[in-house]
Amino acid sequence: MKDIKSVNVILSESLIIENLQPSVTSKKYKSSSNKDTKKSIEFTEQSLDPFSADENGIWHNGLDHEGRRKAAEWVCGRLDVVSRTRDQSGSGWGYLVSFQDPLGQQKNWSIPARLLSGDGAEYRSNLLNLGLPVSPNLRTRSLLTQYIQTRKVDKFTMCTDRVGWHGHAFVTPNWTIGDPTESIVFQSENPISNIFSSKGSPQQWREKVGQFCVGNSRLILSVSTGFAAPMLNLAGVESGGFHIRGTSSSGKTTALKVAASLYGGENYLQRWRSTDSGLEALAAQHSDCLLILDELAQVDPKTAAESSYLLANGQGKARANRMGTSRARQTWQLLFLSAGEVSLAEHVSETQKKVRAGQLVRMVDVPADAGAGHGAFECLHGFEGGAAFSTHLTQQSKKFYGSTGRAWLEWLSVNANTVGASIQDATKAIAKRMIPNGSSGQVERVAERFALVAAAGEMATEAGLTGWPAGECEKAAMTCFNAWICARGGVGNGEVTSMLRAVRKFLETHGEGRFTWWHRAADEEGVKTINRAGFRRLVDSEGQPIKSKSTSTDASNRKQIEDSSVEYFVMSETFRSEVCQGFDYQAVCRVLIEHGCLLPDKTRPFDCKPRLPNLGSTYCYRISQKIFQLDI
Repeated sequence: MKDIKSVNVILSESLIIENLQPSVTSKKYKSSSNKDTKKSIEFTEQSLDPFSADENGIWHNGLDHEGRRKAAEWVCGRLDVVSRTRDQSGSGWGYLVSFQDPLGQQKNWSIPARLLSGDGAEYRSNLLNLGLPVSPNLRTRSLLTQYIQTRKVDKFTMCTDRVGWHGHAFVTPNWTIGDPTESIVFQSENPISNIFSSKGSPQQWREKVGQFCVGNSRLILSVSTGFAAPMLNLAGVESGGFHIRGTSSSGKTTALKVAASLYGGENYLQRWRSTDSGLEALAAQHSDCLLILDELAQVDPKTAAESSYLLANGQGKARANRMGTSRARQTWQLLFLSAGEVSLAEHVSETQKKVRAGQLVRMVDVPADAGAGHGAFECLHGFEGGAAFSTHLTQQSKKFYGSTGRAWLEWLSVNANTVGASIQDATKAIAKRMIPNGSSGQVERVAERFALVAAAGEMATEAGLTGWPAGECEKAAMTCFNAWICARGGVGNGEVTSMLRAVRKFLETHGEGRFTWWHRAADEEGVKTINRAGFRRLVDSEGQPIKSKSTSTDASNRKQIEDSSVEYFVMSETFRSEVCQGFDYQAVCRVLIEHGCLLPDKTRPFDCKPRLPNLGSTYCYRISQKIFQLDI
């Protein structure tokens, strides 16, 4: 049997080692030396807590085997557990901690509670990386987990692992804007880089950077896209982006840097050089905001082909966890700005694949050349040339950044109850003025994005953040929208143009090598056609075949040859598998008929059945010379 003193020692040590939380001022623990005798031993909260804190850090005051206090052991630098965190579903619990790094900068991190399981090496390495000193002693540093879990905290905070709007609050990894009913913080297993940084005031940005955008459509469009990005949900507009395409040193990257200065410094501008997973992470990090990606040519063409869908659709890939069940997908909503020397279609063509019209709608190609002889600039504001103007904008964007974007988010948060209806009405009104008559649905979708950018820029101007004259944003958006239409080739559906170009390209590429001359098919001495795709024959100005094989040089024959053209008879399987590769062949046939380029038999919807030389009556597709006369 043990005496009461030994019981006291055993109970004291076990209560500390097992990390019992001191949630009340005092508790009574009962122990008995035999079945008939019971003693009540009272421990105060202070005696149960083996940790103490001072300006030098956190200390552990343990007990030896006789119940006496041992010398204090240093655990880590000063670390305060500010509140307990959880997500909206009641799970995802964690601990919001606060400390200062060696330079005295305040650091906060919401640590997911699951990281405290096991040996805790992962969360300690993150704390070390953020600047918190941690004991190198193997036994002592493990006490950090005990310290964090045994703090009595009365404050509870909502947490999220997604950047962007949560109600009227805008959450970033480092700060939260808004006045929600409950405080909310960003919580992640790994602290991410602080891209939402600031330097200078909104007034300084307006005077040193913003005012030089006036008169430059590409600069206004880029910055206004940054103002529009947090308003996507309010306006009910889908995600998407703009790709500024131009030659080297044309000013396209400068436009991106100016736009980046709205929300952060140099590290806010990202690069296309990334994997699928990397782009997903970047998109999630910029949710409800502006994502900027430079140098499209640096990304793999296959990744580029899917990037417009990935970024605009707002959802990452479905992946399985180690248990084989589905992991939660990353989600986002954003506008993105891109730049490069090649367009998306040109870059994807390197893989011998066609770019889809849906991709080009989601990632709008805007020519960088503004047509004023200064690359992407139209107004140099007194600078000697485009290079000097670009240098000035780049330098000022490094000195003043971030504050205007933060002021804009604060303005949106304060006016959240009324700004939604205003931005929707303004977007619809501008889009109505912008969309040409007879435009396809694809053009209307793109126009809506341009209109939102214009409306958001005008609203930011009214809020006093830009210093631009009224109407400047709508004018710039209209200019860039019209430039996109010109580069696109019209206001029709993109698939139609792509189909017509695919057919014409095939005939231009293989017209000489894979199509046998009709009138020379039976000539045994003629050159044999390898890998034949069909036949071609001469027709006169009225579309009638020229049957004469005469090589005379009389005037009438020369005139007939000069007025002639070539029509093509494409074999059925070649037409469907090669000419229409990547498209539904029936859709291609309908487009060709609508443009007067396909000549079927009267009893057939698309094809015809002529008597081909050496083959007899054979089904094929008859394409007229009009395919080469189309303005596409």
